[in-house]
Amino acid sequence: MPKPLADDIRAAILDDIRAGKLSARAIAKHHGVAPSTVSKLAADSGVAGAFERAQTVKATAARKADTDAKLAEQLAEMIDDVGRLRARIWGPYDQVASGREGAEVVTLPMPPLRDVQAGYTSIGIILDKYWKRQDRTAGGGHDELREVLRNLGRSLGVGEQQAGE
Repeated sequence: MPKPLADDIRAAILDDIRAGKLSARAIAKHHGVAPSTVSKLAADSGVAGAFERAQTVKATAARKADTDAKLAEQLAEMIDDVGRLRARIWGPYDQVASGREGAEVVTLPMPPLRDVQAGYTSIGIILDKYWKRQDRTAGGGHDELREVLRNLGRSLGVGEQQAGE
């Protein structure tokens, strides 16, 4: 059986508990006792809820809500990126070429195939990341995925049958 706490140590521990600034583990370490001793002392002294985590739980929930909102915003921006990349891929392309008078800018109706390929590789990466994030936030449901494909198809100007139906 452990020896009883000295009155001055007991009083110092109770002061720390009542101050509410330290965890039971931190108080125990500071006074050289076990965390269970600190918890028992708090309970025996009637300090109710000395180490409750309700505030931590609320703060964690708020942080998660903030993170979810940021993630939703990022997902929307990713889909916007796909539309911008697709427009750039199929738009006119300026290329510097050597002419009789030196360098001149030539505008082609579309970029070279290698640049189109690179653009679609970028789109593929964006969509892959989008689906993975969407699965995490939506629980991976097929209905949600089908709706995302419809929205993507609309944003890209693709018909419903081609967008995932």
